[in-house]
Amino acid sequence: MIATGRKGPARLGICRALPAHDRRVLDDLDQLELTEPGADADAEGLDLLALLDQQLIARLLLRVRWAREQQLQRRAVGLPATALAQENAMLRQYVARLGPDGAGIALAILALSAPAARPLPADPATDR
Repeated sequence: MIATGRKGPARLGICRALPAHDRRVLDDLDQLELTEPGADADAEGLDLLALLDQQLIARLLLRVRWAREQQLQRRAVGLPATALAQENAMLRQYVARLGPDGAGIALAILALSAPAARPLPADPATDR
């Protein structure tokens, strides 16, 4: 069973400055409780996969926005934009949980989180 519980970022108060859409997505994720797919995974299962993809994208965009905000805050106080030790810890965590392919996923996330030449959309729904 996959469950998010009530201790996600929205409940910790770290997302107060997020756009309303992102706060709603987090609230929806806090309520999400899914069971593992069974033998009857048919069209409903495909709908569930589409829903999970939407939620993964929303979470990824949230993480990117949060990382960029931290970078701005670090620069404002004269620190480097990123903490290399934190990025290395993230890479190790992804590899530990997802295997060798996790490194590629982590690197892609870090690349998305870098200061952008183009801004993220204000609402993930506009990025379709």
